[in-house]
Amino acid sequence: MVPNPESGPAEPEQQAAPQPPPPPTKTLAPETHGRGVRMAIYLSGVAIMLALIGWIVFLPPDSPGPGGGAGDDASPSASAPPEAPDPLLAADGTIDPAAYVDMAGKLATDEGLNWRMGPDWHKYHGKTDFDGLTTAPKVDDKPLNLPLGNVDRQWQLGSTPPPSLDSLRNIQGQVGYVPKEEQLPGVDHITSVETTTTTVGYAPREGGRLSTDGHPEVELANGEAGQCASDADIPIGDLVDMARADGLDGAAHAVMVFNKGLIATAGTSGTQGGQCLKLPKNLVPTAVAVTPGNEFALITVWDTKKIQGGVAVVALTGKQQNTRADFATPFPALPNSGFTVGMKLLGVVPLPELVAPTGIGVTTDYHGNTELDRRGEWLTTPEGRAATAQNVAHNGRAVIVSAAERKAVTVDLTPLFTATNDAYFGETVTGPPLTGDGKKEWPYTFSGKKGMTPTVGNVVALPSSPNAASLAWDGKYGYVATRDGMLRVLSLENPAQVAEVGQIPVGANPTCVTHTRDGSQLLVTSRGDRAVKWVQLEGTGGSVARSLTDSRLADPVCAEDLGSMLQPGETGVQVTTAPVLAIADFGGGLVHNFRIGEAVFADGSRAEIPAEGFEYGGAYDPKGKPFRVSVTLDRPA
Repeated sequence: MVPNPESGPAEPEQQAAPQPPPPPTKTLAPETHGRGVRMAIYLSGVAIMLALIGWIVFLPPDSPGPGGGAGDDASPSASAPPEAPDPLLAADGTIDPAAYVDMAGKLATDEGLNWRMGPDWHKYHGKTDFDGLTTAPKVDDKPLNLPLGNVDRQWQLGSTPPPSLDSLRNIQGQVGYVPKEEQLPGVDHITSVETTTTTVGYAPREGGRLSTDGHPEVELANGEAGQCASDADIPIGDLVDMARADGLDGAAHAVMVFNKGLIATAGTSGTQGGQCLKLPKNLVPTAVAVTPGNEFALITVWDTKKIQGGVAVVALTGKQQNTRADFATPFPALPNSGFTVGMKLLGVVPLPELVAPTGIGVTTDYHGNTELDRRGEWLTTPEGRAATAQNVAHNGRAVIVSAAERKAVTVDLTPLFTATNDAYFGETVTGPPLTGDGKKEWPYTFSGKKGMTPTVGNVVALPSSPNAASLAWDGKYGYVATRDGMLRVLSLENPAQVAEVGQIPVGANPTCVTHTRDGSQLLVTSRGDRAVKWVQLEGTGGSVARSLTDSRLADPVCAEDLGSMLQPGETGVQVTTAPVLAIADFGGGLVHNFRIGEAVFADGSRAEIPAEGFEYGGAYDPKGKPFRVSVTLDRPA
């Protein structure tokens, strides 16, 4: 039975948000000088300007870091235009209820996405062309003729493919977009990378391992997630956001949130079978994040009746299957590989000082263990519980931002994980807890278990509208991308005293912050510069180590590191792998793939990266405006 409550938990009375600082104004001086004096001043100004231009031309560029190549510093950040008052704000700086309700209905539209993401290249550069950007080389496509489904596969690197299917691996998943066709939900299924022992193909295409059906996502069109929504009479609506876990145990399913309140999951060819539930009435989702071990999904929401922000907490249950990261029995809210077979809404945490949250990032103290094998672990014995308790999350943090209110707030997830560990590993526990839909059945709801609700920390005021938030894997720092071109570093070690402790310049209007797959760097997409930047973090600071710009990128808004072709924890297997970056190009209407490092084939031979530093694979056209790419390594069914 799909939970479909009519109202959320009681929330405190709305507090007025403080007025954000006004945008800078420009005062024009009166014309007080005669013509001759003005001409002398003008000529002096021209001389100074020419001298400055000469100084800039001969100024040595910043070091691009390893593999910089194509496009590094080809598109320098322009001066940020003054940030206009947000349309959600009333004259006194508080949220206007009418504007709030109106925008809640537009979050999945072109207008709503542009409001959420802020200015594009043209707002900064005032141009209609993209002069000065290089074009990464493109390798010719060749047909990959394999007797597996009716699929027109291509490959770009390697040698003549073998007839064997055993070596075929692929990375696939979902792309989110604003569709041109109104009846579509804005989610397609794509395959991003396919390899054999001798070939690499990284031109994205529609469909999965065995078919080219993916427009729209088959899980929503005629799969279990779509059937779940239909059976519960839940309209699918239009995609607002989606996310996967970034831990080492895998992330088979994406969690997708839709403007009419549907929460659904979708996976790959080998992990078909999505889930669904409905948010309480009047709650509109705006962003989603998944904890690294796939234990919980955190969804920021607007309450259009109370005019209040919150974060909905959904417990996830992983499927019982023959994989290293999964238990032999499904255990809700414990780490798993992300093949979700159950969801339960635990409650909504009110955000008293955040009315309009628009972004969220999350981390915990458990990011997976590639040497662990849970298939033989049981929670029915003291020894089994003790062993399992060492490889689960015990605390966590979330950072939530509001673009309109120019604020960030932290949420301490420790009470949530403490209750989870007490239920499974407490001193008086003799076996796994009884599961069910009731508020006092596991996973407990916040109204059924006192002290389980995550706690909200202090608010950090920001001088510029924030677009995105991410967190260091160790939870010490949060990173908030603001439209003035900064990645602002927040200290999170004391949840009650969060403060900004550093800044990293990352380019005009950074719209998206994701981790590289090993967690060593952040990927920041600068919409205002049409660039993707790798940020190397160093304590409370950091620097841009590498940049990607390309003439094909009209309006990049989010980039995703596609990761390895090895299954989590897989060793001793000879497979072909290549590092690839996928970029959602909102204004350009395409998803682009670039190879960003050398390809290594199963026999150990290599395909070096070109001197330009990047190589273009191709693009996928979703027939709309893409803003999210969420893919993962497919697994055998």
